[in-house]
Amino acid sequence: MDGSEQANTFFKISQLYARQTQAIDEGDIAQYSNTFALQAVIVNTANNSRLIGRDTIHSVAMDNFVARKAIRLQSRHFMFTPLIRYLDNGLIGASSRVLIMQILRHGFASILASVICDDIIVCGAGHEPTIQFRTISLSG
Repeated sequence: MDGSEQANTFFKISQLYARQTQAIDEGDIAQYSNTFALQAVIVNTANNSRLIGRDTIHSVAMDNFVARKAIRLQSRHFMFTPLIRYLDNGLIGASSRVLIMQILRHGFASILASVICDDIIVCGAGHEPTIQFRTISLSG
């Protein structure tokens, strides 16, 4: 893979994460869910949960968004992905640091969590990248 292909792949992954964080923060749960493959798995070691499948991911994200909205709490996710790695069969590995802020409407911001997301991403030619597997763990 030459340098321009690597740069293009990194750009596609960065755009995937930009769409994902904007969607979850703004409550566009369908857009957020669509960043995951149909049979995606999320393992969250921070809260000992496991979500299997895009429909389950969508349902849990919607429940969380509705609960936050009811108490007028907004979240902001700041994701930093310093590098990606190329795996077999067109898969991409990415490790990101994510700072999650929570903001009471017209109030002060506070840090909810700092986590690391380790992703396996399907990134085939002509297709938008989607997350196949994610592990979430507390940072530091």
